[in-house]
Amino acid sequence: MTPACGAVETGNETLGRQDSFPTPDRSQVQVIDDATHAGLTDAYVICGYQQGYAHMRAAAWFSAIAAYDEAIRIQPEVSDLYEARGTAYMYAGRHDQALMDYSNGIELNPNDAGHWRRRAHAYTIAPTPQPERGIEDATRAIGLGPDHHMGYAHPVVAYTRLPTPERDNALADMDRHIELFEGHDPEAYRMRARIHENLGNHEAAERDRRLAR
Repeated sequence: MTPACGAVETGNETLGRQDSFPTPDRSQVQVIDDATHAGLTDAYVICGYQQGYAHMRAAAWFSAIAAYDEAIRIQPEVSDLYEARGTAYMYAGRHDQALMDYSNGIELNPNDAGHWRRRAHAYTIAPTPQPERGIEDATRAIGLGPDHHMGYAHPVVAYTRLPTPERDNALADMDRHIELFEGHDPEAYRMRARIHENLGNHEAAERDRRLAR
């Protein structure tokens, strides 16, 4: 018998203070939205995955982690489950555990560009950033999914943490990201404006700021 997932409670009293974190940005939610149920063969795992998804959309990170924990306990061989839990960990501020989950996802499915993109992001926003490793992972993601816009967004974050000569590479990555996203990403223009400012291209920076409005 297939279990009924039922409604997911999202009130503050149910979730508690530990779930009070910012709402996911578009790139984070996209990872969850785009993930398929391929490989989820157990009805309880599918239910847990769906509950985790609902908690993520409600910014209930620790509740999502608990749902993914149970799904992984039953089907530990599904890489998407680790990516989903890793994203919840990252938003909960537990970057080391996020990196471990993304690494587990990569080990299980090294040809999934999404796993490499997520770990690249985790490396660049960690309390102690590792931009060189972020660039390595993002470059691998680009190789696996060259037409996916997110493959170009994460190297930008990493490049801008490195010395100025590398920022030309960041600008090229950002140009490609905007091209693939067909200009429908205001934050991309703001990010490119910051890169232009760092390079001394003040007019180009102001033009991008106008495009971001």
